[in-house]
Amino acid sequence: MRCTPVEEEVLSNNINITLQHNYIAISATDGSPCQVRLSYSIKEGTENKVITEIKTTPFVFGGEDVIASYNVVQIGEERNHRLVRNYTPKGADFLSIENLSDKDLEYAVIGNETLQYRSLKELSEYEIINPSQLQDSHKVIKSAPSPVYKKAPILYLLYPDKAPNTDCYVISSLYNGDKAKTIEKITLKAPNFGDILTNTPYSIQQILDIYRQEYTKGGVLYRNYNYSKDYSGAYKASLRETSSSELYYGSYKEAIHYGKISAHHTLTNEGKIWFLNNQAGIRGGDNLIGDY
Repeated sequence: MRCTPVEEEVLSNNINITLQHNYIAISATDGSPCQVRLSYSIKEGTENKVITEIKTTPFVFGGEDVIASYNVVQIGEERNHRLVRNYTPKGADFLSIENLSDKDLEYAVIGNETLQYRSLKELSEYEIINPSQLQDSHKVIKSAPSPVYKKAPILYLLYPDKAPNTDCYVISSLYNGDKAKTIEKITLKAPNFGDILTNTPYSIQQILDIYRQEYTKGGVLYRNYNYSKDYSGAYKASLRETSSSELYYGSYKEAIHYGKISAHHTLTNEGKIWFLNNQAGIRGGDNLIGDY
């Protein structure tokens, strides 16, 4: 049975904010060089402009600043900052990827969110049963760039210079209902990234291989540390396994993070491509999370 929707009140609308694009990796399915025409919006001064360019695969694009807008919405006792989506040229969500070749392409969306740590107040709400493991209370991860692969954000495997270059910590079993939690140290500095040891950045093909595995069988990529099979307890949804209840109750929309573009076809963002780096966007959400 569906719940009765709570009445919403818009307190303020169309407030401008500068966000960043996520990154998108593109390659031909057979690895051959192919030409692709890109069009999307980036920030220029106090407004957005559309850039159009032709690139040759494999390549990664994105990461630029772009001006978006949001509404402040009151829902019962909860106040949300909700993005106003704009998929038209100069809109923050505008994106067109045109395959100019005779080959099929594949793409993957790589989250470009900022690593956020828990405040000491938030941390005090948990009973940590192995406190000696926690060497720095200011480095407990609250959210990280999505998705996470073998305890490492994909963003840091592609761009190691974006990693925090330090040891961090993760609270385990966040959703298992127990009050007592354990802490695990996660190293995010070269050459150690989670469970991965690498002295060189991952190639575009390596990244696409990981996404292909996830979208073939699941259980490979996770939305964040809190949702992974290692830390979530009962909650084990991997990237492609969006909770059916979230979609049913309308909390989130379908979001696609890996796919293919047929020869001489164009992929346009109509709401399913997570191109803005709002954290909730990995599940198709429009809310901004954090201080805005």
